[in-house]
Amino acid sequence: MSAYLLEQMILKGYNIVGVVTKMDKKGKRGNDLVPSFVAQVCEKYKIPCHKPLKLNTDYQFIEDLKPDLLLTFAFGQILSEKVLSLPKYPPLNIHTSLLPKYRGASPIQFALRDGLTKTGITLMKMVKQMDQGGVYNTIDVDIDPTDNYTSLCEKIKVKAFELVERSLDDFFDNKLPCIEQNEEEATFTRIIKADEEHLSLELSCTDFINMIRSFTDEIGPYLMKDDGSILKIYKASKYDDSTDHKLGEIFYCKKKLILLQLKDGVVNLDRLQKPGKKVLTSVEFNNGNRDLEGCILH
Repeated sequence: MSAYLLEQMILKGYNIVGVVTKMDKKGKRGNDLVPSFVAQVCEKYKIPCHKPLKLNTDYQFIEDLKPDLLLTFAFGQILSEKVLSLPKYPPLNIHTSLLPKYRGASPIQFALRDGLTKTGITLMKMVKQMDQGGVYNTIDVDIDPTDNYTSLCEKIKVKAFELVERSLDDFFDNKLPCIEQNEEEATFTRIIKADEEHLSLELSCTDFINMIRSFTDEIGPYLMKDDGSILKIYKASKYDDSTDHKLGEIFYCKKKLILLQLKDGVVNLDRLQKPGKKVLTSVEFNNGNRDLEGCILH
């Protein structure tokens, strides 16, 4: 998302004097270091790029630039008072919720898990405390029932650039009021842990579906078969409210239906994947697999 915003701002003519992003990471194949998407945009447009482990202890790059504004988006570090004092204007952050709701590291995921039909983005004053700064502007973002983390991020990144375009001129002209957040209305998110990819059969049908939606198209949550193999599930939908089968049982696999019994009803597994295989629709899966019906997943 941040790479998209950066490139759009460059193309629109904003004077980007430098960029800070995360360190290069090892690629999936081999040991070669791969730069972040943000760093790749910087390389494309010949913009100075700094990749510190911790910006709070390695901020000389910013100090030397003497920037007018420090704008962060999905940066992932809480900045010190020293770093926040470096730009000429109050530093800004784009947060992917309608503050003070869903502060913290995973607002998009938790909006999906909670089954919201609307979220948004906030342009806020960056302060040392997590997501507590005053609000300059917001834009609503609708969440469709078919949205998952990947598709919602696509919507949000477009709105993020719209928010910047709407706001920065007025901000620099001191025409954009900064409204303090109501602390009594604040809610919080947390970092998503890897073990949460293992779906719980104790979830209701609604929560089970929404949990799946909170993951990306690349990271599918899963259930396990008795032989220890995993079945990744990328999309599910409510089928009915019956509870006639064992919890976790796959009891019907024909045409577009792969029915899984949960505690308060039945869901259909619409997109799924066996280890080492392609992600398939339920129709495609049933055409090539005959060993799932009767399995008890856990």
